Amino acid sequence: MDSSADTTPSTTGNITAIDSARQTSGTALPPPKSRSVGGARRAPGTSASKRSSDDQATKPTRDAVDANGNRIISVAQASNVKLVAGSIAHTSRETNPPTLQAIGPASTNQAIKAIAIARTYVEENKLDFVVVPARIQTGDIKYLVQLRLQKKDLQEEVDTAFVELKTASTTGSGALAGAIANNIREGRQVRITAIGAPPVFRAIDAIIKSNEYLEKDNISICFQPSFATITTSEGKRINSVQLTILSQKKLKLRILLPKKAR
Repeated sequence: MDSSADTTPSTTGNITAIDSARQTSGTALPPPKSRSVGGARRAPGTSASKRSSDDQATKPTRDAVDANGNRIISVAQASNVKLVAGSIAHTSRETNPPTLQAIGPASTNQAIKAIAIARTYVEENKLDFVVVPARIQTGDIKYLVQLRLQKKDLQEEVDTAFVELKTASTTGSGALAGAIANNIREGRQVRITAIGAPPVFRAIDAIIKSNEYLEKDNISICFQPSFATITTSEGKRINSVQLTILSQKKLKLRILLPKKAR
């Protein structure tokens, strides 16, 4: 797939509440094989007691909660995306949606696919999700992707023209982030298409960076993942992940102090 950012004018809707969540980005570490929701396997060559100790020290468990008190689900490379999606949907029907955390491209790709599937599970409840991504550092895990879900009412799809951006394993996340930010500033709406784990991971990293670029413009962005089948120039049909960017102007609060009595 072409690694350059392709631009064509487009449009999509805004959301009503987005908390800007952004952290300093860096180079992702290789995703470890660790225990998590969806049947991920343990890291090889480690005793059971050592694995248990390391899991508690360096990565969140199913019962962990984020800063807002929402459940955290850890997703690994071997996680079953349908089981993770079912867990997301079940939690979201009863309370606030969970936050997903993953390390590296393969695990992040699984998390994105699980969210896309979960969106279809909650359609019957007239619910939908948007995703606010961030990079965080905790314990011995240097780079961790956090995908915080926000629940919103399901809206009818409308025909929309998008700025179609493509990402590949060689795409620079900084260049892609700049393309996202520039189009958002100009009032256009963006959709990113990625095939495979590394391109999806670079797209998420670019969205995090573009949020940083847009901070001075008082704009915050999030995204909604979905699946799409695309046809190559050779006529081959390939499954892809699409990330639709949603933007919102952040409110500025002015504090008026009482005038001093003369």
